[in-house]
Amino acid sequence: MTVRTLDLRKLYHAVVLADETTFVRASKRLNLSQPALTRSIQSLEKELDLKLFDRQLSGVVPTTQGRAVVEKARQLLEHNALLNKEIRLLKDQDLGQLSFGVIDGLHNPLLNYLLEDILGKHSLVNVAIEVETMERLVDLLHRGLIEFFVGDLGQIKPAERRRLAIEPLAKTNGGYFARSGHPLAGLVDFPLERFAEFPLLCTPTDDNEWHQPGKFEREYLKAEQLRVVICNDVSTLKSLALQSDAVLITVEGTVARELADGTMTRLHFKNPGFNTERELCLVTLPGKAQSGSAKWVLEQVKAVAARHYVAARGNGPDG
Repeated sequence: MTVRTLDLRKLYHAVVLADETTFVRASKRLNLSQPALTRSIQSLEKELDLKLFDRQLSGVVPTTQGRAVVEKARQLLEHNALLNKEIRLLKDQDLGQLSFGVIDGLHNPLLNYLLEDILGKHSLVNVAIEVETMERLVDLLHRGLIEFFVGDLGQIKPAERRRLAIEPLAKTNGGYFARSGHPLAGLVDFPLERFAEFPLLCTPTDDNEWHQPGKFEREYLKAEQLRVVICNDVSTLKSLALQSDAVLITVEGTVARELADGTMTRLHFKNPGFNTERELCLVTLPGKAQSGSAKWVLEQVKAVAARHYVAARGNGPDG
């Protein structure tokens, strides 16, 4: 079987000529002389043994066969452009496989924004994202099962920090959030004891002072029993808070969209002095070379943090 080798450059010339309908406009668009474009089209017609265009006083019109060839050529050129893009990305960014981690409790807002960016701009073939506790993420990193992770600096043990390359990323305030029509919404400096009236929602991984229902109950509320829902799915907790009078304990990024559209609000209670600030960081292994994919995604993580996370303005919920 004879395989015909098609000249993509000549096919592109035919597509442009069909679009522009005159050799004058087509040659200007292609930055070619009219004689050169004429020779290219004639050569293509000879190679295909088909008449592609009818020459008229007003310009050129594709023949029936020409319209079919131009349409197929257009599709072929589009596929060729996509293939070249994939090859360029594979060469420049070592695409194909990437595994990274995000600390549980922060993953919902961060991953939503990050995946929107990745899916819109990148062609990663296989992405594995581990949403785990800090201890588990550090272990996965040392074992080479992930290339980096986004963590909470405050949860990395001092002894462990010496074995890691840590880059500060952004600061975000934590706090207590509820639906806009909540009984506590709109109140200012209300006593902390009011929280005992409502269920509290939180993730299980955060060991910060302001996010421990047990300590909160014993030391601050002086309540005999709190109603607490602990779940590692922030989306579920957020949905529950939107549909009830439960109070969600989380970071601002988790509810950024709800705060912006007014469906949720921060509760402004009288802070007894605990710190609600959290510092996000990028964690890698020192001296370990990153793949092209990891380098690209790391830059996207930084861009997402710059757009959606801002430095905390104070230590309390009202800061």
